[in-house]
Amino acid sequence: MCGVDLNLKYGTYEDIAFTGCTFTGNGANRGTALHIKARDDGSYATNDASLDGVTIEGCVFSENNAVDSGAAEETPYGPVVLGEPGKDNKTPVNVSIQPDVTYTDNLKTDAVFTVTFDSNGGNAVPTQMVEANQTITLPTPTRSGSYTFQGWYEDGTKIEQKEYQVTKDVTLVAQWTYTGGGSGGGGGSSSYSISVDKNIDNGSVTVSPKSASSGRTVTITVKPDGGYELDELTVTDKNGDEIKLTDKGDGKYTFKMPRSKVTIEASFVEIDHQDTCPAAGFR
Repeated sequence: MCGVDLNLKYGTYEDIAFTGCTFTGNGANRGTALHIKARDDGSYATNDASLDGVTIEGCVFSENNAVDSGAAEETPYGPVVLGEPGKDNKTPVNVSIQPDVTYTDNLKTDAVFTVTFDSNGGNAVPTQMVEANQTITLPTPTRSGSYTFQGWYEDGTKIEQKEYQVTKDVTLVAQWTYTGGGSGGGGGSSSYSISVDKNIDNGSVTVSPKSASSGRTVTITVKPDGGYELDELTVTDKNGDEIKLTDKGDGKYTFKMPRSKVTIEASFVEIDHQDTCPAAGFR
């Protein structure tokens, strides 16, 4: 039994968000708390559904995934399941689970990580939910035209092994080589770089992922040094236009990636400690 079973059929769907939701005590009889699927299997294959873009933010998953009724074993599923179990659904793709989502006392998962595949101009590759330290076999994407797949890259570094151990939320970006004549755009242009100003003092700014396709959610984490606080944080596109930021709390900010590279700049100032003692009256 699921808390929410989003079972999409016969159509094209995009940009579904779950914000500030609480899922508690779901998942009896080998179910889960949140099940998201766009059916293209079995009888749905001739008139299938697809889902591009899911965001889960500010949600709490607690005490889900009960023991299977009448069986001395736990459910094989975590609080969030993508696709129909046992079926090779092509979507959902571009699933973003934000860092402010929390998991507490769920039977199956101490930690579940999201592996997002940015096909970078190729055909969409489904997002995977993977338990901590589990190993997955990296898929091989396809792309129309004269392109050869070169491999998956993490933070700009090529992953040499076919088997990949998942230890965190990660976005892997496909790289391509154009094999046709003329100008083919090389490795594709759907993934744009995200750079952080190197001349930031009195604090640090990190970003995840370090490159993203248009419309993807990017998370910035700000950590002031002791005695300092954030003064200003700006994100600008290639034309210098400022991009709207959403304050998620606890030093985290998000924005939607535009169709260009972006630059992140920040400044920190010393905390102004006001003198709370009276100037007179002590004897």
